[in-house]
Amino acid sequence: MLNIGREEHVQVGTQLLVHRIDHYSSDGEHIEQLLGLVRVTYVQAENNCSQAVVLARLDPEFWDQATDRLAREGRIDPPRNFAVPYIPQELHGLSLEDLAIFRQYLETILNSLTRTGLDQMVQEENLQ
Repeated sequence: MLNIGREEHVQVGTQLLVHRIDHYSSDGEHIEQLLGLVRVTYVQAENNCSQAVVLARLDPEFWDQATDRLAREGRIDPPRNFAVPYIPQELHGLSLEDLAIFRQYLETILNSLTRTGLDQMVQEENLQ
């Protein structure tokens, strides 16, 4: 469960990197520790929260402990954490303009595939 949702524009399929922030350095600074990569599977509009599945366990020790505790006790309280959108390494260097152009190309491809699929369905119905 994530305590972010529609108000933060989270959608099904959104991938997030989750960091824990319950550890502190000797001078009192929060230490961010990467826990995992998750993908949102459901957004609860009323409660502004989401459900997600773990795609990658990036802190194996944390996940082993959490799994063991969950098996013993049936529930766990997560550590303090925050999540940020996951951006694939290949997209890090792109400007907003480049991303807009990339999105236009992807939309063109999607529209073409959708039209092709619809055309095939119509042709199959005409053959029957």
